[in-house]
Amino acid sequence: FRCVDDGGLLTDEDTAGKSYRLVNDLGLEAVITVKEDRRNTERRGLDFDEIIESTENGTKVLLADFLAEGYIEGYTAIKREGNPDIIVRLNGKGEVYRLAYYASPEDEKVYKDFPLWQDHFKWSDEKAARDKEILSALFYKYIVPPEDMRE
Repeated sequence: FRCVDDGGLLTDEDTAGKSYRLVNDLGLEAVITVKEDRRNTERRGLDFDEIIESTENGTKVLLADFLAEGYIEGYTAIKREGNPDIIVRLNGKGEVYRLAYYASPEDEKVYKDFPLWQDHFKWSDEKAARDKEILSALFYKYIVPPEDMRE
């Protein structure tokens, strides 16, 4: 989520319970309500996105900067069932760079049906068909024995 507008999230010192509208470089919005602002807390731990970073000081495992709930346009349903949590991570420059969430079946449907992703899905399906054709040809040429050698 290459955020171009954090809606005031990063300048607000008291974010818990407040809602923010974030916008990414594609113009998609994420509307979140902060449950926990962890920026100035002990953050050792592992969130569900399981981000482990290697640094010059060794391995670093930190909880995300914010625990929130809400939705992300083009990725999740507006009214989310199941786990509504979204975690927000900041990069080394203090900018929002990652949103992570548990995807429910409703979220998957929103993602698959979103117009912006359709060209990618079409390309991906075409690539998968080409890969299958190529791999099948190799398989039958080098793996499957000729008819007269089968038992």
